[in-house]
Amino acid sequence: MKINYKFSFFILLAILITIIGLIAPSIVDDKPALLPTEKTSSSESSFDLHSALRGVNKDSITTQFPYREYLKSVNFQDAKSIQKDLLVLDSLVGDKMVVRGLISVALTDSLYNQSSTEAGNSNLDSLNYKLQWAEKFKFYGEADTINENQLLFQSIYDYWLSKISKNLSEYSENNTKAKYNFQYRYLTAKCNEKRYNVSIKVSSLEKVIQNILGNNWAHLFEASWNQASLLQKIIIAILLVATLICYVITFKHFMSSKK
Repeated sequence: MKINYKFSFFILLAILITIIGLIAPSIVDDKPALLPTEKTSSSESSFDLHSALRGVNKDSITTQFPYREYLKSVNFQDAKSIQKDLLVLDSLVGDKMVVRGLISVALTDSLYNQSSTEAGNSNLDSLNYKLQWAEKFKFYGEADTINENQLLFQSIYDYWLSKISKNLSEYSENNTKAKYNFQYRYLTAKCNEKRYNVSIKVSSLEKVIQNILGNNWAHLFEASWNQASLLQKIIIAILLVATLICYVITFKHFMSSKK
């Protein structure tokens, strides 16, 4: 039976193309899907500060400020909305630093605790939204002409970048393969770039490979020796002595054979 090599070649080529078509989608980095854009909010603040804080002075406002209701209604993604609320509070309270302290607590601890109850601190999409949102406050602070507002926006930025980098470190602790995830690497790189360093968990084997590739033999030996138990150290010592004896015997045999 004569084999048609051209026909066989085309059959194999078609099979190869089919296999590549099935496998390629799973190995290609779909970056747009991994990096969703920030959800925007077009709603204006519907929270009536005048009604909520009627009869409250600067001494009692820190304990009576309705943080939960404020966060539910205010558009905290918009700098102009926050600045508008600051002006209203300034007129009601009369102390700019007390007012900035209130908004700082609202947009840091209160908002973080609210997002924690929604299980958003271990989700990469959620952390990405928070990072995009928090980054804006650095620019808000640089653009605002009021010193108290600059301090407020910078403190919010610092708070959230610190929290996000900590959440990414915790995510690495709970997900050993996180370092191979593009979205995780992207968020980690963004935080590290801004000097909010993320601690990435590295396995013992990975540490050994990194030291070998970096020619850190002294560090590798020191780390291995310090982590070894007494029994392991005794076994290593015996193996070293046995190896040395073998070299000595081999050397003596070599020298005697030359005579």
